[in-house]
Amino acid sequence: MRGSVGLIIALAAPLAMAAAQPPTRPPQPPTRPPQPPGVNVRQLDSVRAGRDTTGGDTTAVKEIVRWTEPDSVMQALMSRAGYTVTRYQGRTVVFDAAGRALNLVGDPAAVAREQSILVGDTIRYNDSTRLVAVRGDTSILRDPARNTADVVAIGGLDYDLRTGRASVREVSTALTSGETWYIKASPAVLLNDTLRDRRTLYAGHSILTSCNLLIPHYHFESGEIKFITKGVLVARPAVLYISDIPVMWLPFIFQDLRSGRRSGITTPRFGIAELLRNSPTYRRTVDNLGYYFAVNDYMD
Repeated sequence: MRGSVGLIIALAAPLAMAAAQPPTRPPQPPTRPPQPPGVNVRQLDSVRAGRDTTGGDTTAVKEIVRWTEPDSVMQALMSRAGYTVTRYQGRTVVFDAAGRALNLVGDPAAVAREQSILVGDTIRYNDSTRLVAVRGDTSILRDPARNTADVVAIGGLDYDLRTGRASVREVSTALTSGETWYIKASPAVLLNDTLRDRRTLYAGHSILTSCNLLIPHYHFESGEIKFITKGVLVARPAVLYISDIPVMWLPFIFQDLRSGRRSGITTPRFGIAELLRNSPTYRRTVDNLGYYFAVNDYMD
């Protein structure tokens, strides 16, 4: 109490001088509803980082691992006909002969088979089951035969080289079906159907957008998502953000990703004026709301 009384007396004079001035409120930083851990819209940039934009050619693919130059013996083994080459690299390599498993620790460690490349801090590759377990801060899966964009995983990645199934704790990737969707999700499972040339994503809390800017103009945040290329996109529930501002809550979002003419519910169109009223007398409108019925390929 004595310390408190002394402090009040010491501050009495400055407070009396400041009493004649109107109080000013310090500016408050813009706030946003709290985000679940592990998912951030800014981290969608890691997907776009797969393209090398340091030079003039923005389509150049970024190098994710620098392989050691093979010697003459290694080149002869890799060029033998009738064999599928599995290439691996690491600072420390331990081979388990009984389990036919390789344990790689490197900076970074990498495994490549045909067009598939996996890069991470620690990799365990089983040659019998073709299963790869990648652990580390950030892991990268590149498989252009199944998906054009890299799969960037945080916290770990399990990948089946035979089926193309990937299970991740947190992932950033892009899926193309008519247009490219940039997706960040936690957790997620990626499946590949080589017969139908389809990729399927099942994920929990997700952020998705079709805007290819580093800071997208808009994005959706959803609790669950199902994305089938050349099929359908479903997410529920969803919140639409314009920049970082939430403007609309939706019980679900649905988009038919199939090509060609077909019957179905048309996609409604609304602009920023329909989301944010620009005058007290303005009435919001929605266009293209209805059902389209296609009798055949030549008649509506």
